[in-house]
Amino acid sequence: MGFQRRTILAAVDGSPSSYRAGALAVHMARVESASLIGVFVHAPSTLLVGTVPGADVAAYKANADLADELRTLASVRAQFTDVRVQFMERRGDPCTEILSVAAQQAADLIVVGASASPLHRVAGSLAARLIRNGRWPVTVVP
Repeated sequence: MGFQRRTILAAVDGSPSSYRAGALAVHMARVESASLIGVFVHAPSTLLVGTVPGADVAAYKANADLADELRTLASVRAQFTDVRVQFMERRGDPCTEILSVAAQQAADLIVVGASASPLHRVAGSLAARLIRNGRWPVTVVP
């Protein structure tokens, strides 16, 4: 018998590729009878902070609303698939926070969506950073 995953972590941010990553993670958790942890990271924009008055407050509110939407979606998916789902919110650098949750929760796999941002060529994509800095297998969903 092969390796059985106990915990799958899906990083979600509301992008189309992260929705696909979440759907794949739900499917994998259901097939493997694993639990699923959905993680949303509030990443502060260094471009907005201090440059546009009130922009950081508006961005925080938008992120909080998105996190609520993702939490509700995770709950609905859990009900229809019989997958044990836990949803977590963190604040800070997405890579650091995802790796921290993976370590704390003893994740066996991290699933993320591929970056669509042209900035990832400069700063490095989240998936590449997770692979370089982590000790978990990482599945990247286009």
